[in-house]
Amino acid sequence: MRIPRLLAVLLAGTGVITGCRELPEPIGVGPHPAEPYAGAGQARYQSITDGMQDYQIVKPKPWGSVNERVAPKKK
Repeated sequence: MRIPRLLAVLLAGTGVITGCRELPEPIGVGPHPAEPYAGAGQARYQSITDGMQDYQIVKPKPWGSVNERVAPKKK
């Protein structure tokens, strides 16, 4: 029964050691934000209402015909 306990100690030890290592530098998409001469993206105007749909209030349909249309077929 000493081998499973030894294995658990070794696995816990490797987890602790692995957590202490230095993390790699993150991969960036553009220049580093602290770079003073990095160019900025071009600003462009886009309306906040582009692609918006108009949802006007409509009168309700008669519920009986709608209910019959979606109800399971009678056998």
